[in-house]
Amino acid sequence: MGNSEFTSLANKYRPRIVDDIVGQDHVKSIIKSSVKSGKCHSTYLFHGPAGNGKTSSARIFAASFNTRSMQYEGDYKKLLDQKSVDIVEIDAASNRSIDDIRSLRNEIKYMPSEFPKRFIIIDEAQGLTGHAAEASLKMLEEPPAHNVFILCTTEKDKIKETIISRCIEIPFVTPHSDEISDHIIKISNLEGISLEKRSVKKIVKLSNNCLRLCLQNLEKLISCSDSKSISDDFVNQIFCVMEEDNVIKLFMTLINKNTHDGMVILNEMMRVSNSHHVVIDAILEFIKNVLIIKTIKNPSAMIDSDISNPDIKNICKSINLVTFFDIISIIKESQEHIRLGAPADNVFHYMFIKMVISVQNNVKKEN
Repeated sequence: MGNSEFTSLANKYRPRIVDDIVGQDHVKSIIKSSVKSGKCHSTYLFHGPAGNGKTSSARIFAASFNTRSMQYEGDYKKLLDQKSVDIVEIDAASNRSIDDIRSLRNEIKYMPSEFPKRFIIIDEAQGLTGHAAEASLKMLEEPPAHNVFILCTTEKDKIKETIISRCIEIPFVTPHSDEISDHIIKISNLEGISLEKRSVKKIVKLSNNCLRLCLQNLEKLISCSDSKSISDDFVNQIFCVMEEDNVIKLFMTLINKNTHDGMVILNEMMRVSNSHHVVIDAILEFIKNVLIIKTIKNPSAMIDSDISNPDIKNICKSINLVTFFDIISIIKESQEHIRLGAPADNVFHYMFIKMVISVQNNVKKEN
């Protein structure tokens, strides 16, 4: 019986060359410029959100600079795959003792074995605290010319200012949702998976624009599905996504004074989502979209809602800004009651009745 080794999508499609890096054009430019000039600084600080390519970019930088190449082959491949002693990678979260840093300080005294520079990549650099941070500072103050340090962190504010002052800072930004969507579609195609465009947008949103989390969620869908064609309904079921249509129906019952139907819709939303958090998030997301529609000239550039939908137009016209902020306060109050242990079903019913009263009171005031 064959033994096939599992490789996660995040590792399978990890960036291998500069042009594979997604959403960090300034980082690609810095690496290419350094390779072209043959010059680099002694210490860099890569900081930014998790899962968006800091460590991968550090490895690519090391391989590209040392081989003056942008191709995943030969010596470049050897360096990137960490099969050379001239690329050292340590995790400061688990290798944070003073002895670990002393060992590293002794190691960097020696010249590189095969390449012009030895690159030392320190991942989770915020883990360097106390005596380890002090020892690191001494190491970074006067590093041997043949070494390049790249510190990677998601929490720059936890790194000592004295360490930061010795670094060239390179911030990593959250990629644009369109860039991530294109990347997910590309990988889906390579895996032979068919996804609807709206499903891809949901994956990106659920993952908070984190590339690594997007790939993990895509992997979850693939592993749960028995088909190569994954429907949008299936995505909703797996991730308990609450469609905007349900929230629109709920708000229509508010302006039509149809409390009974509103309760029925709310109960169904709770049943389908199996989580009061999902329902509240969906309502707040819709309110945010409506506020954008009511206050911005070109809302379609900022939201996915169909602004031509007659029901959305009706809701925007019938409920004023003050009432929407009242509803947000009611929701926040309800969240607090649930957090303190009140039954979610009961709180939701009280919440809806207060929303009805708020809408009707403001209608009366306007009249």
